[in-house]
Amino acid sequence: MMRMNRIVLAMLLAAGLTSCAAPPVDTKPFTVVMLPDTQYYSAKFPATFAAQTRWVRENAGKENIVFVTQVGDIVDNVKAPEQWQAADAGMSLLDGALPYGVAIGNHDYDDLDKQASPTFASHFGPKRFAGRSWYGGGTEDGQCSVQFFQGAGRRFMVLHLPFEGSEKALAWAREIIAKNPGVPTIVSTHCYLCPGGTPFPDNPAAGRLGIKAVKDKLIDKCPQIFLVLSGHCPAEKPEHRMDANAAGGKVVSLLADYQFLPDGGQGWLVLLTFDPAKEALTVRTYSPTLNKDLPGPGGLFTLPWPDSLKALAPAAS
Repeated sequence: MMRMNRIVLAMLLAAGLTSCAAPPVDTKPFTVVMLPDTQYYSAKFPATFAAQTRWVRENAGKENIVFVTQVGDIVDNVKAPEQWQAADAGMSLLDGALPYGVAIGNHDYDDLDKQASPTFASHFGPKRFAGRSWYGGGTEDGQCSVQFFQGAGRRFMVLHLPFEGSEKALAWAREIIAKNPGVPTIVSTHCYLCPGGTPFPDNPAAGRLGIKAVKDKLIDKCPQIFLVLSGHCPAEKPEHRMDANAAGGKVVSLLADYQFLPDGGQGWLVLLTFDPAKEALTVRTYSPTLNKDLPGPGGLFTLPWPDSLKALAPAAS
């Protein structure tokens, strides 16, 4: 009997069927969708907002979309209930289909100088996401939230942070990162980069720290942050830059904002596709309403592969 057991064990080891066998590396490309400033869709073109999120939902399988982030200014006028209704209707098309989050923009505050955001919190605060497995919590004012998604067999984290940051927001973000060490992290915030790839001008005021403080106190000091997404500054194509954090790792920042194009932005959204096998992060801009990609080199390009994602690539043979 002992000889038979040894024979069976040898066969299992040869077939790689024991618990000690290394799991196969998942190198299937996956996509994160970025919805730039939707303020004029909520104000004047709600059908465009709905067309964006409906396309995302319907193409989630084809594009392997794993997460959606709206980068702020979800409405144009915080005091217009119909705009919040349009924004809610647009984002609700993702409910039950995909994990998502919303950053608060300057237009989304009831009082920016007082950092008051009860209307935003009532629509996109913790109560909206309570009970969803991918939601990791947030502040009661809705200005900070954390979500998780799976890509290439690995867990990712997305921090949605307020316009120009605050001491409270950065302390909250550092606490979340400390509880999730080593998890590759994306920061989605309303402003960070300007057209031409230059940093957003530092303008601390009324409780807001300014972009330099956000970079110095959070982005640079947390090596697991590899990507910062933002809007706020209108541009005809996505803009990006790469910086080194305090540990010497790459941090890519990406700006997209089409609000001043016709019809409030023509429905352009950004697809960031991660391809671990090729170590390629591709940025593609597409409009569901126009049914086409943004023409020119700005509509499709590849960003440097982040250092924190090296483990996603298959080992060299």
